[in-house]
Amino acid sequence: SEELAVDAEVTVEAGDLNAPHNYVRFHLAKWIPFASRIVYLDTDVIVRGDVCELHDLPFRNGGEAVLAAVPRRHLPLSFYLKVFSPKMPIWVPSSAPSFNAGVMVIDMKAWERLDVTGQVREWAKENKGRELWRHGSQPPLLLLLYDRVEWIAETWNVDGLGHHGTRSPELIGSAKILHWTGPLKPWLGNGLRQELWQPFRVHCWDNYEGLDGTNE
Repeated sequence: SEELAVDAEVTVEAGDLNAPHNYVRFHLAKWIPFASRIVYLDTDVIVRGDVCELHDLPFRNGGEAVLAAVPRRHLPLSFYLKVFSPKMPIWVPSSAPSFNAGVMVIDMKAWERLDVTGQVREWAKENKGRELWRHGSQPPLLLLLYDRVEWIAETWNVDGLGHHGTRSPELIGSAKILHWTGPLKPWLGNGLRQELWQPFRVHCWDNYEGLDGTNE
């Protein structure tokens, strides 16, 4: 939606957060109404662990958790919700960890009970002038659910692989899900960590013209 759209300078830094698949997560209850729990995965991941194990992880957060995700302790809420604007609600604990919404286990009953989709829509209307955030679909989830998350092991979402930066070989080696957050996707000509992607690439991509912006 227009309210959830991302400014161009953020897109350059973080990747195309305006892509339609970033908004699918808000409508899962409509498309998969029979599911009580859903494992949501972004399209830029490689799964090396057992997703059934991820699906079955217990929620221990006092029955209040709506979803499970890996904490981003190095990126507090203020990174997404305050750094670009002084108008953040004072009740938001800006130093609390954020999470990446590209790998989540969602309790759909809790999601529906809290009407998360409807609340996201209302927050998006409040943000029409980009006065609260500029990072697209993730910040409203952080606003609504920062204290309703069950933290899970980092190996379930080893992200940042589409950014220049260091991820230890030990962490990458133990990763159950590799995640290319950032603009430098491994299927692009300038993509990063392509050696991790190549063994899993779909064979039909080999002759797909234009996937990486070239005809080679």
